Amino acid sequence: MRHTPTATVSRKPLAGIAAFALAVALTGTANAQSTQKHLTLTSISSATVAPHGMGFVGLSYTTNRAANVTDSDGSAVVGIGIGSAEDSIGLQFTANITSLTDDFADSGFLSVKASRQIAAGRNPTYASLEIGQLANWGDADGIRETATIAVTRFSQWNLGASQEQYPVMMTIGAGTNLRNSNSDPGVFAGIGIGLSEYTAASVAWAGESVSIGGGFKIKGADNLVISLSLDDAFDQVDRQRLTLSVGYRFSNLFGG
Repeated sequence: MRHTPTATVSRKPLAGIAAFALAVALTGTANAQSTQKHLTLTSISSATVAPHGMGFVGLSYTTNRAANVTDSDGSAVVGIGIGSAEDSIGLQFTANITSLTDDFADSGFLSVKASRQIAAGRNPTYASLEIGQLANWGDADGIRETATIAVTRFSQWNLGASQEQYPVMMTIGAGTNLRNSNSDPGVFAGIGIGLSEYTAASVAWAGESVSIGGGFKIKGADNLVISLSLDDAFDQVDRQRLTLSVGYRFSNLFGG
């Protein structure tokens, strides 16, 4: 089923969901290593990028891809991280394929995100600027560019009688395409917590509705990242959907 330009706008976040989940999970895991717990934040962008030389691929499937379009669909992403957000500027380049129901990769766009660590120590904090809908092709051609800014802070919470440490990431940001079928600007915020070595949970305000998500890893498959999210969880904008994302990372692509 080919999508119209209007539907393409409303589907745009679907193509980004896999990228969000992958980049957040990859960087979140790195910042959670002290507790050996998985960490992720689904449905919204974070201020982190994939580390230098790390590439990733991802697939997403959703049960309700857009407003007034209740059929399911998928999307795909391919990306790579270049540079270091800790030392200077980290960049992440991503190719987004907006639908898997037509000829594969016949429609999509590129995005680039720049990230910088603005605080170190026990609570690393990052700031980012992302530009999306670049070099659109196929049915996505003609969609105007988008911009997103975000700040993400990592910390540790000591919970329970044993004061066990749980890694936490909090993000707040704003973008040009978050409300009214992703055509108007808005703000977003979310929090994710690592529950165990293989599970994480998150909740987010995605611009005009609440999303609840979980992140998962499989023992012995360290490079595989899985996330499941219920977007518009309380049916606030009549676009409730379940999205499953699966991604795989490739480290040290530049050697060394």
